[in-house]
Amino acid sequence: MRKKKLDRIIEQIARQEHSTSEYVRREMQRALDEAQASTDPVVQARWKTIPHKGEKATLEEFIEYSAARVNGI
Repeated sequence: MRKKKLDRIIEQIARQEHSTSEYVRREMQRALDEAQASTDPVVQARWKTIPHKGEKATLEEFIEYSAARVNGI
C-alpha cells in the first residue's frame, strides 16, 4: 500500500471519528508497537512472517501485509 493511499484512509477514519489524522496514526502505531512487544513466542514467530525492511514492521508494512491476507493474495 502506498503511503499516500494510507494517508487518505487515515484521514477518512479521522473525519468519521471527529479526530485528527495525527491522532489516528499515533494510536494505530501505539497499538502496533504494543502488539510487537508481546513476549509470547507464538506471537513473535507470527510477527517474523510479516515482510519488513527494518527491525520491526512499520505501520505501512503491517497494513499492506494484512490487506493482502484479507484479499487472499
